[in-house]
Amino acid sequence: MISWMEAVYMHRPHSTLIKWTISILVTTIAVLPFLCCPFLGPPAPDRSFTTKDVLVGLSDLPPGWSVSYGPDKALQEYRGEESAEIRFFADSPYGVAYHSVNRYKNAGVAEGVYQDFVLPGAWGKPPGEWTYKSGVADQSIFSCYDYEGREPPICMWAARYEEYVVEFDARLIAGQMSLRDIERIIKVIDQRIAQYLGKK
Repeated sequence: MISWMEAVYMHRPHSTLIKWTISILVTTIAVLPFLCCPFLGPPAPDRSFTTKDVLVGLSDLPPGWSVSYGPDKALQEYRGEESAEIRFFADSPYGVAYHSVNRYKNAGVAEGVYQDFVLPGAWGKPPGEWTYKSGVADQSIFSCYDYEGREPPICMWAARYEEYVVEFDARLIAGQMSLRDIERIIKVIDQRIAQYLGKK
């Protein structure tokens, strides 16, 4: 026959297991909304345009550039459910530029991608003479980095417009791509997506 002390001892692990299970369950339920919130949000509305429609073309770039890729699916690791990208080349060792547009399930997912993937890739800081600020984008950043003066600066502009994350990168190359050229291209992107989203 089992004594009462043996019975208590035998039930103690079972009681501890129940307490641990309840604790884990309560923690999971408490954390779940924060993990899933963007994914549980309402889906983005149907759009009458594609990500390719938003891309810039050769006519938007300075003279001397040609298309080296696309327009086709975006090549980044954080591609959206719908994506498009175009890459350009100029006759220079550093003559590269590209524009990508990614559409996500909803604005919450796009914001998460922007925060977790795009912002960490924004090197350096904007040059002192840079003044343009998008009045259309929900979030945007512009930065340039010159590898401690060893190479021509590469500049990155990225923005989120509702469920879209847009990026344009280009090297600053004398006679081929200036800050003024980049600003003009960004304004074209801004105006185009504003028109498509009905923000103008």
